[in-house]
Amino acid sequence: MTSYSGFNLVATKCCGAVYSTPRYSSINMSASEYWTDGARLHSLMPTDGGLRRCKCGTFYLMKSTFNVGFQEERTAPTPQFVNDSELDGVLKTDLIQEVETVVRRRYWRFLNEPYRDLYRVHREIEDLKFQRSKGFLNKILKKLGLFKDDRANEDKFTVPDFVPSKDFCNNLECLLALINESESLDHLESTEILRELSRFDEAEQALSMSVDDVSTTANLLRQLVGERANAPYRYRM
Repeated sequence: MTSYSGFNLVATKCCGAVYSTPRYSSINMSASEYWTDGARLHSLMPTDGGLRRCKCGTFYLMKSTFNVGFQEERTAPTPQFVNDSELDGVLKTDLIQEVETVVRRRYWRFLNEPYRDLYRVHREIEDLKFQRSKGFLNKILKKLGLFKDDRANEDKFTVPDFVPSKDFCNNLECLLALINESESLDHLESTEILRELSRFDEAEQALSMSVDDVSTTANLLRQLVGERANAPYRYRM
């Protein structure tokens, strides 16, 4: 469960504007969908990277603000959220490196949204076809006394073809350069970027450098890199 008590007062570095943000006492980390590009569906934990627009026009990250007080009731304004549809325009402005990294990461996930819709429809159709075929076949096998629940013989898991656009690839190349320059390099994220760019040998090398090599995400990426699959995948935690 996500809950908060009161509000923190934070000030921006650009012009010193003061905003109020909830003081969280607990945060629910769950989501209804997890994707290899870091996207989450119906997540109760913010996944926007803390990108905000100050009243002076500067784009900043919430982690870059400094605390100046606390209040039980909100009186200061709420930080202005930046919508996904605005990200392309934001990239045309002058951004510092850490802000550009967050914008390009969000833009990556935004550009993948149309594919997610195709993916969901494809899997619903394939799962329905499988359920129908198994149901009919199992009825016959049971009557013959030959029924065997052998999950290993299921059809191969399929997803729609993933054909990234030029804009998509350019954004990922820029994002990869930015995160490679950062102090806290996430090798799993580098692996996913390289995989979606179909640079599988480099993705395999990046994955080998990750200290997180036994998680659900790492295991899935290892499988997908081995299969030379470039599409973003949905999975369960």
